[in-house]
Amino acid sequence: MKKIRKKWGDKIYVEWRDANSESGWVTYDDAMKITKDDYLCKTNAFYIGESGGFLIVAHTITTKQEFDITGVQRIPLTWIIKAV
Repeated sequence: MKKIRKKWGDKIYVEWRDANSESGWVTYDDAMKITKDDYLCKTNAFYIGESGGFLIVAHTITTKQEFDITGVQRIPLTWIIKAV
């Protein structure tokens, strides 16, 4: 993935693959069934920053960086397919 060139408060669209687990018993064949679009997530948000290998975004921010941020999401950078 390319470097994310955003600053605090910029709108960002991110496509990323999420982790997944199952709590019940499955066969080996069922466990291995994954298609290209399985667990593909699409997020529209505001860019907060990057830290510790994560992209940090939020769904709501105030107009000044030192104020409140809500709906924070941390996406592992290695899971990101596209960020614009």
